[in-house]
Amino acid sequence: MSRDTLFVSHDNGMPLRLTKSGSPSVVDIVSTQLRDAILRGVYAQDSQLNQDEIATWVGASRVPVREALKRLEAEGLVTQRPRRGYIVTPLNIDDIEDAFFLRAAIEERAGYLAAQNRQQADIKELEQIVLAGESIDKEGQPFDPDRSAGVNNRFHDTLFRCSGRPYLIRFMTVQRNLIAMYVRIGGMVARDATRTKREHRRIFEAFRDGNAELTAAECRCHVEHSAKLLIDELKRRRET
Repeated sequence: MSRDTLFVSHDNGMPLRLTKSGSPSVVDIVSTQLRDAILRGVYAQDSQLNQDEIATWVGASRVPVREALKRLEAEGLVTQRPRRGYIVTPLNIDDIEDAFFLRAAIEERAGYLAAQNRQQADIKELEQIVLAGESIDKEGQPFDPDRSAGVNNRFHDTLFRCSGRPYLIRFMTVQRNLIAMYVRIGGMVARDATRTKREHRRIFEAFRDGNAELTAAECRCHVEHSAKLLIDELKRRRET
């Protein structure tokens, strides 16, 4: 790490570096753009990532692109293969089940801590996010999976930030990102919107009331329901 770089915050659950001028490092910018592209399904699983093409796309040299790929490899989103370079990491159903198993345990713990540590300002902030999610289908507009996914991420990020456990949040974000592309591929964002809003409301109410045990239980159930829906869909597709 260069001497003009400093760890100061987190980006998408990952360490964010700012230079002394207050700007994110080039590697952070490239990492964020490439991570978001993978999670939005721009690059399909098992597809090769051409470093020259990525460098042209993000307007950077190959050096920060290479460093960004190393960072995403550590997160599990990409894999380096002999003679193929970097590819988007393919996961099988067993991998996805394991990722959800870890998420359920981590989010249960984080939800418990969040309900114990929340402040009045946290309650108000989370309530506004819940209301934003509940309003999406009521506006008479076509369903927007990107907007819905964005509100969903804000809900979880805001809730678990209240746990005050950065390491827990970082590990949880890695697990969430690993399966995000499969949620989108399976069409789960749109199909699961009603259930998601209902469960977010239950989590929020337990959190608002400071009921740590109920918040933890609702967080685990939320993950387990999502896991069953997605895995059942992926199995159905494999059989057809």
